[in-house]
Amino acid sequence: MTVKKQSIDRVRLLKYLIEALDSARIGNIKDIDKISRVIQDLGLRKTTSIDWDHVLQEVTYIYEIPKKDKEYTKVVKLDKLALFFTIFSFLGLIVIGVATYLFKNIFLYNISIIITLISVNLIYIIRFYTSMKINKIYLSHIDDLEEHGIILKEAINTLLPRLRSELKKNNFSLDDFKLNLKLIDYKWILVKKKLSFIRSGYEVVFRK
Repeated sequence: MTVKKQSIDRVRLLKYLIEALDSARIGNIKDIDKISRVIQDLGLRKTTSIDWDHVLQEVTYIYEIPKKDKEYTKVVKLDKLALFFTIFSFLGLIVIGVATYLFKNIFLYNISIIITLISVNLIYIIRFYTSMKINKIYLSHIDDLEEHGIILKEAINTLLPRLRSELKKNNFSLDDFKLNLKLIDYKWILVKKKLSFIRSGYEVVFRK
């Protein structure tokens, strides 16, 4: 792998890690294992003063916050219900295919289409409701979020100049390279696009 390719890979990994840690500060955590792998791939434990094991511990703690709330059992049940409808809608698509190809049964085909569409809509409604429920739980534990997000903010402020340096090394335009962040209390950045009805995060670029 060429030096330039390695540098471009570091840009990609640093961007992912910054956005993932930023999202983790508000409880939006998708893949802790991937965050750990990226930290390892970037060799950050050897090249920064940040305690990355502590960072991962805090990310895990934040991820576990909703599970301590009494409302979380409802979220789990709804997630199982959404999974059931997902499987059901998949089977519905199979039935549609069979009815169309083998039986040429228009009635069965129409019924299957209706049931599948209902199932898909229910999945979206349930997922939206559980997402709102999780957000409400996090809001009720805002002090916990802020306390355990301190080191995540420190880590991001350490990563931002590294990313900026890699961009300049590869002659990327700082004005054109965009990060999508949920919070903007960091050094080095300038907000280009604020929150809006269709935008759930900030679009930021590096200060020159």
